[in-house]
Amino acid sequence: MNCFKHNDRSAVGICKSCGKGVCMECAAQQTNGIACKGECEARVDLINKMVDNNAKLLAASRYQTKTTGLLTLILGIVFMVFAAICSTMEGWMVNAAFFGCLGLVTVANGILRLNKKSAFPKTDK
Repeated sequence: MNCFKHNDRSAVGICKSCGKGVCMECAAQQTNGIACKGECEARVDLINKMVDNNAKLLAASRYQTKTTGLLTLILGIVFMVFAAICSTMEGWMVNAAFFGCLGLVTVANGILRLNKKSAFPKTDK
């Protein structure tokens, strides 16, 4: 592959922003990649910042999924305890059945949320 601007020179890399081949004269070394000197440097910096921010957001999403699953599980258990209490009271069987079903669904939802590991893969950062 040759340089996009200098067709007679071999490219030393590919610009991370525009994807064009660049020679030593046209290449600007960035933190994580190469950019076209004077043209794509700002955009490559922006791409690097976006990748770093996405890694942080992914970690936050993983944490929120775990805490939401745990809180949902606890709420489901509370509903089931309330259903057990209601079942001992006279005339409250309909309420006990309602809270029991609601508790089972909520516990199942909490367990599913806690087991969602593949949705948020580990990152390097």
